[in-house]
Amino acid sequence: MPGYFTKIEVADPHLIPQSIWENIPPNEKALLTEREFSSQERAPADRRRFRIEPESFRTELSVANVGGLRATWIFSNGAAETTHRSPAVESFVIGLNERGAS
Repeated sequence: MPGYFTKIEVADPHLIPQSIWENIPPNEKALLTEREFSSQERAPADRRRFRIEPESFRTELSVANVGGLRATWIFSNGAAETTHRSPAVESFVIGLNERGAS
């Protein structure tokens, strides 16, 4: 049912879009397209640290469709870069940072 959050934990920032797509319940996937997630690329901002200490990177996500919107809460203990490549989906994002920068 839309509005319920799906919780996901990911160790490798590269796997975040794929993990979200694979873990969203089927009834919520009906409202989305895989293209929306496959057009995103995420990578650790500090690639050197990630190579040395990959276990130190953990990202927790909660994702839910709320009406025509998708709400996502993300907590990460390592900075990540996000790139959207073609074919991207037109979207509007409102981001609020508790700490750090975006």
